[in-house]
Formats: sequence, structure tokens, C-alpha cells
Amino acid sequence: MRPSGILATIPTILPTRRSIFLWGQPGIGKSTFVADVARSMGLQLLDVRAVLLDPVDLRGLPAADSGRQYVDWLLPKFLPHDPGSAGILFLDELPQAPPMVQ
Repeated sequence: MRPSGILATIPTILPTRRSIFLWGQPGIGKSTFVADVARSMGLQLLDVRAVLLDPVDLRGLPAADSGRQYVDWLLPKFLPHDPGSAGILFLDELPQAPPMVQ
């Protein structure tokens, strides 16, 4: 799909909270395109290089709950903590990331 087609499709897909995977050669402007989409839609963009992440960076760290019967996950500080927030999480360089991160 061409960028113009993607741009027309994104406003329809984003409210469904489904993932969008952009695939293309390095240097063709995927990061710039995503930043432009976020700006045009008035959304916060969180641009993360997946290749620099460890598996726990997205899931968080396990911690016992107050009753010590269950595990809660401590969210990474760089992820939004407000459940009502809206934005785009852009995991750049995902194919080059470690398999456990992918």
C-alpha cells in the first residue's frame, strides 16, 4: 500500500486499538511518516527503538501484590500510565530486535 493509502486508513484503524505494521527498506521515511500522522491527528507519539529493548522493558518487572498471593507488573517508566491517554507507540526497528522482544 502506498503512503497515501496508509494515511487514509490509519484514522479508521486507530480507534480499534489494533496494531499496524509498516514494512519497508531503511531510510524510506517510516519514522517521519508515523510522526506526521501523530501530529496531524493530535496524538502523542512514543518513538521507541525496539532493537535497544530487553524483554522486560515492555512487560515490566514482576512484584508480589500486597497479599503476596499474586504478581503485579511494575510498568516501565517510559510507557504512559494514564489508562485514558491516547497516542501512538511506535516500535521502530522491530525486525532487528531480539526475538523475545518481537
